[in-house]
Amino acid sequence: MGMSDQKEIQKLLLQRLRKILSVADMELRYIKQLIKNSRVTVYPPESHFIIKKEKQELYYYLLDGKISISSQNCEAEELGHESVAAKLPLAESYDNDVRVDVVSKSMIIRLNRNLFDVLALPSGDEQIDLVESDDPADQFFPRIYHEYLTSELELPSLPGIAVRIKNAINAPNSNIGDVSRILQSDSAIVGSIIQLANSVMYRGVDPIADCQTAINRLGLTVTRNMVISLSLNNMFAGNRPGIRKRMADLWKHSAQVATLSSVLCKQIGDKRLNPDRALLAGLVHDVGTLTILAFADKHASEIYLGSNLNRAIKRLRAQIGAMVISRWGLGADLIEVALEADNWDRDTSTDIDYADIVIVAQLMIKASQNVENANHEICISPAWKKFPFTDLESAGQSVIQNARKELDELMKLLGSYG
Repeated sequence: MGMSDQKEIQKLLLQRLRKILSVADMELRYIKQLIKNSRVTVYPPESHFIIKKEKQELYYYLLDGKISISSQNCEAEELGHESVAAKLPLAESYDNDVRVDVVSKSMIIRLNRNLFDVLALPSGDEQIDLVESDDPADQFFPRIYHEYLTSELELPSLPGIAVRIKNAINAPNSNIGDVSRILQSDSAIVGSIIQLANSVMYRGVDPIADCQTAINRLGLTVTRNMVISLSLNNMFAGNRPGIRKRMADLWKHSAQVATLSSVLCKQIGDKRLNPDRALLAGLVHDVGTLTILAFADKHASEIYLGSNLNRAIKRLRAQIGAMVISRWGLGADLIEVALEADNWDRDTSTDIDYADIVIVAQLMIKASQNVENANHEICISPAWKKFPFTDLESAGQSVIQNARKELDELMKLLGSYG
């Protein structure tokens, strides 16, 4: 390989690594040091490799091409190097070994995990001091940030009923009878599924009174998404009064975003997008904040409810949320929602996706609450410009008025389980 070829590869590596979430703000000399201690492999189409769960000394990143990731009890996911999901380590949050199938010629870089975690620590004003302090308030952000960087942060598990339904529906020979039998173990969620099947969104000619008929009307995919959505409510409960209040407010906000996202999705009329998945996207868009609040509830004193907690939420919620959704196996589209949900300036050349819907739903809620500059923010938002609405005020009123029954039923449904 000639010197010019090596320089081109180095240039490409630098460009690609600059786009990785945890490397974006890293000093150039540190990135070069990472490259020096890395291994880069180019895989041809139709090849594959395995990432072993027990081998934790490396981070795997997709720098170029397109791959498909599959693991036990998880649906296969395709991702390209330009996708938001490629900003995170491959297969980092899976519980089992992962098979990576190469769809098109792909470049994979393996980074030394220990070196990466050290170099990724902020510099300058953001440098993290991990030395113990006498003031508990000074320990919170360094502690959670360190645990995040070293993959020691405890991530919440998907509720048991949601895991069982998800696995049953993903099984090769899944059927409505199997799913119905699993749901029978949770009378509250059975009632909610029947209620949904009889709602204005799915109501048929005859009312439904049993679980299996409700699932048949909704379909397995809608049932899976709704079971996950409904079961999340139980996760928003803290022990400390301050944390409990913040979790309750977070659930209320998430439920509002979710219901409006579902309605917006339906009114867009894009067959690629499902209202029930938009609902789930709205509910999990800020699961990173939930994880941080749960950490504070478990490990912290009341003094952590101040600026250190707010700082951790602002700095880490998107990345941690993406890790949680990846661990739950909910798909690359919802990982992108967690990463981009509060990025009002997000501008993509793609058609409307779930991240766009959640962004617009949040901005519309801010506008309805007369939050300062909310109308201006939504009007200049690239996401809003993709929507088939011409006027913000009339669109907002029209969406809410035309779907008032759906909004009321969904909010009631989300609040009835748990």
